Amino acid sequence: MPKRTQATESLWGQPRLREVCEKLKPFSSALVALSGGVDSGLVLKLAQEVLGSKHVVAATARSAFFTQEEMESAKVVAEQLGVRHCWLEAYPLEDADIVKNGWERCFFCKRNLVRGLKELQAQLALDVILDGSHAGDELEHRPGRRALREGNIYSVLAEAGFSKQEIRTYALQLGLPNWDRPQAACLATRIPYGEALSASTLERIACAEAALRQMGLREFRIRHHGEIARIEIGQEAFASLADIEFRAQCIRALQAAGYRFATVDLEVFRSGRMNDKRP
Repeated sequence: MPKRTQATESLWGQPRLREVCEKLKPFSSALVALSGGVDSGLVLKLAQEVLGSKHVVAATARSAFFTQEEMESAKVVAEQLGVRHCWLEAYPLEDADIVKNGWERCFFCKRNLVRGLKELQAQLALDVILDGSHAGDELEHRPGRRALREGNIYSVLAEAGFSKQEIRTYALQLGLPNWDRPQAACLATRIPYGEALSASTLERIACAEAALRQMGLREFRIRHHGEIARIEIGQEAFASLADIEFRAQCIRALQAAGYRFATVDLEVFRSGRMNDKRP
């Protein structure tokens, strides 16, 4: 565990961080479900602070639903903190309840993940499983939260009422490398409910989004509609569309990924837009 400086000593004394740390003190060890995002990264850092590096293990799922960039981000966080990192092999496309992509898809997917986490927890004899859910998640359509509750996964940030902005602020102050990583979600969220999931569609979306990230876009999503890629972008990115060459590059990138048509949504990007209407 990194040595504390005078600045970090002062930071750990802040009431909000102390509140979360107090909630972790009853446990002797923990398995942290580590995605590539800032939320679970902060949970890993807090668990390490309270329990010590030797008593904390990070676990990341490897599956067709997650991009290589997300998995690499998780690896970097675990390595920087010096915490043991395990990979969980997940195969969501082998589960018919997930593949049919119904309104409760996330519940079935998270239930499978919880099973894997539970098996690893038992194997390593760890006291508790922690995840990075926060207060804002309770306000959205997230069936996976039910699977976490049923599996007794402890969402310590949600219990403490932490907002996304608080998480980013503390992650920055604590030196986490992914503190400003754009909010991510599994690739299945790009596909309308009721449309069956397939490896080829997920690969097409991942390839298209990777190409647009290389062009400099940060806050955006590709929404998959058959041959059409509907791009949702943040407000600051709309100005770039005035550049003819930039638009041409976007079109070429999306066509190379397998789409025939590219459209830009006139609404500003908002995570969870596909949840606005039930199928």
